[in-house]
Amino acid sequence: MDCNADNLPVAKTEPNDEAQSPLPRDERPSSVSIQVPKRDPDERAKPVPSDDEESAAASPPPQKVFSYRTKMRHMKDPETWEHFTQQVLPLLDELEPDCKRIASSRKLQPAVRKAASHWLQQICDLRERAERSNQTIVGVLGNTGDGKSSTINALLDEENLLPTNCMRACTAVATELSYNHDEDEENPYRAEVEFISRDEWSREVSVLLRDLIADEDIKMDDMDPNSDAARALAKILAVYPSLDTRTLTENSSAQLVEHPNVRELLGTTKTMRAPSASEIREQVEPYVDSNDKDDDTAAYWPLVKVVRIFTKARVLSNGVTIVDLPGHQDWDAARAAVASQYMKACSGIWIVAPINRAVDNKTAKDLMSNSIRRQLKLDGAYSALTIICSKTDDITINSAMESLKGKLCKETMQAWKDALAYERRIKSLEKELLALRKRRGATQALGSAGSRERRAKRARTEAPSKSRATAISHELADGHAGTEARTSDFDYKQQELYDCKLEKKELMDQVHAQCIQRRNELSREAVKRYLAKSFRDLDRQDAAGYEAQADGEPRDYEDMSRQTPVFCTSSHVYQQMRGLLMTDNDLTPGFETEDDTEIPQLQDHAQKLTEELRVAKQKEVLSGICQILNSVAIWAQDASKSTVTIDSATLTTSLQMFEANLKADGQSCIDRLDMESQTKLFDELTRLTSTATTQAGIIANKWQSINGGTFKAICRRGGPILSGIAATWDKFFQFNIASVLDGFSVAATGRLTAFHEGIVEQLGDHDFGELQASVQLDQQLKLHKERILRLAAQSRADIDQAQKDASRAFSPAVEEVMMPGYQRCAIEKGKGMAKRMRAMIQEHVRKNKVQMFRSAVKNVRHSLEQGTKLVDDNMTEQIKSIAATMTDDYMLALAERQKSAQLHEAKFKKDVMEVLEKAANHFN
Repeated sequence: MDCNADNLPVAKTEPNDEAQSPLPRDERPSSVSIQVPKRDPDERAKPVPSDDEESAAASPPPQKVFSYRTKMRHMKDPETWEHFTQQVLPLLDELEPDCKRIASSRKLQPAVRKAASHWLQQICDLRERAERSNQTIVGVLGNTGDGKSSTINALLDEENLLPTNCMRACTAVATELSYNHDEDEENPYRAEVEFISRDEWSREVSVLLRDLIADEDIKMDDMDPNSDAARALAKILAVYPSLDTRTLTENSSAQLVEHPNVRELLGTTKTMRAPSASEIREQVEPYVDSNDKDDDTAAYWPLVKVVRIFTKARVLSNGVTIVDLPGHQDWDAARAAVASQYMKACSGIWIVAPINRAVDNKTAKDLMSNSIRRQLKLDGAYSALTIICSKTDDITINSAMESLKGKLCKETMQAWKDALAYERRIKSLEKELLALRKRRGATQALGSAGSRERRAKRARTEAPSKSRATAISHELADGHAGTEARTSDFDYKQQELYDCKLEKKELMDQVHAQCIQRRNELSREAVKRYLAKSFRDLDRQDAAGYEAQADGEPRDYEDMSRQTPVFCTSSHVYQQMRGLLMTDNDLTPGFETEDDTEIPQLQDHAQKLTEELRVAKQKEVLSGICQILNSVAIWAQDASKSTVTIDSATLTTSLQMFEANLKADGQSCIDRLDMESQTKLFDELTRLTSTATTQAGIIANKWQSINGGTFKAICRRGGPILSGIAATWDKFFQFNIASVLDGFSVAATGRLTAFHEGIVEQLGDHDFGELQASVQLDQQLKLHKERILRLAAQSRADIDQAQKDASRAFSPAVEEVMMPGYQRCAIEKGKGMAKRMRAMIQEHVRKNKVQMFRSAVKNVRHSLEQGTKLVDDNMTEQIKSIAATMTDDYMLALAERQKSAQLHEAKFKKDVMEVLEKAANHFN
């Protein structure tokens, strides 16, 4: 039965009606759905009131209605929203004692006490929601030397908080950077170094010991330094430097876990504080420094699980956490697992690559590894991607002009030609000046020698004759004139040289700036082309692996790439401009302001990731506050003049029907989610299991081409078995799930509207505006609809998280089934071992491939079912709360209350009206 208008009959006089009512039996009205005051018999004899008097008499008392939208309509700054929320939250503290008294008063009607109890629960829930923080995690990926740490330092307005000397520790340990909320003014920097557990270290040591036992003569020099085995061996030797490989093989993993070098560290967290970035770094470095040591001092870095640094950086102040993740080309199994778990929690994935790698398609392909691209697809996280082209100041002008030939504007090319002309003139002037210097030097030397000779002669002879003196005078005058001419020419050319150098520098700076700008533009274009191609190729690759594909609209790859932010940054120039980096070099030409480095834009981008979440949270809290205030206002307003009511028994029945129907909408949504999961995903996964089973055998046979040493390393660490079998995965989560939740939103909000309109229709000849609580009920309806939309959005977020968990559930199941086969292969040695190992693994795959993929699908199903259960539980709770609020509001607004009840309520109403008056000042 639906709650339409036709199902809400106007009550008639029923003297024997025993329908349930929130009022005591002796206070129940004997009739009414709509109650109109009786006409006064002498009404016609009364004087006709003036228009003003009639208007005043007809005007209802001022209604308290609460909405944050009018006041905050144009506000976008999350800090403004947060400040307003903090202003109005104390209203709940003032309202709570009154609600407690109302809920516990036996003199009040049950409906009122029930409503007050619900208000108290809402107050409690709102406080909890207001205190809950939303963490936004940004994972930053990049290889050693790509400028990742320098970029993060610049983001934090630091010189060198993170080490930038490309030490291995920089890429081996995940480093979280968050805002320091401590009030310790003397130590604004804080750090935590968390070490792996005993079990984690024991497992890692066990894998390596199997390597050493299988190859007793293994040496670091015999291993590929980039292999997992070499990295693992380096880690264990760093922790136990006093033990050689033979001694290590004589110890069990349990014994090594109890070694003094690690016993006191495993499973612990070190905390440190410092007044400066350099000091906190000095405290952290001993735990993450992987520089080779000549002594027998144990290294800590292999034992570090994560480093957390807390600072007062502005970019972190709004709740964003930046995580410096291991370089994706440096991943071993352990680092890949760490990065994968962080990516699951990340709201943003930033990939840093030097701009000279991103400027063309040939090198841009190295921006993302296949594993990152696939994980982004499985997580539905393409929109979280940001590309950072670093080191834009690293440019050689001659090489740039060569590579950008034909891509620069005419003005820049002309400036370059003019600069080269000035360069030629400068070289010519320098040669001329050098010649003049030599000539002037020779003249000065000759004049000096002649002067000495004349002085010597004068000392031996008499003074020259008058004619001789005149001749000498003319000779000196001519020489002086020549010298003056040469001096004048020298000064002129020297000034010209100075002017030419200035002109050349100005032109070169102009060309330099244009080259940087143009290279940035071309890099953005190249990156976006690469992204479009990368997304398309990955989909085609997945499509090629399976016969059947999900139907649906093809992606707009060009639009996907356009939506991906690309920044071209120079961290060093930014740090120089900010006075963070001390250097004797002048600023690189082409950077006039900090914005030219694009670091400020990247900082804003990081903060904007949190803004939407922050504003959404404040809207949710403010919406809840307004709902409580409106509910209280519906009850607290003067009900003595209310002339519009609906029979309480009829209203109760209608509200119960409405709640049942709303719950049915929620259950229908859950049922559809289950059905879509089964028909669109699980059935397809089951079908693809047979395909994957066949491919597993093919992959195992391909291992014939792998050499023995590499094959053994593969076997010890899990093997490259098929880890993803869901071709319909992306479409299911991006489209099917969205369709189901959108359908729920439409149905539930329509249900709210239908019920409200049904109530309005039942008022008959009375306009809904005559109802004293009409404005509040209208506002509550809007707030309930917003709540439904938030519920659908939260359900989508919960399923997205389940999707990420499920996408990581494939590999563990495969690895678990394959591990016994790998272990048997790992202990093989001697002549012909490679052939025996391949035969073993092929046989193992043949026997276990069905179980392996069934187990993988089972794990995926479990993760998704957990997500659906979370949605179900949350939806049930929210629908129950919405129905309870509406029941309270409509009963208090439309069910008649006798005068005796109104008298008991008067004192309570007076108290809460004081709070409502104060609240109105905030919202109006």
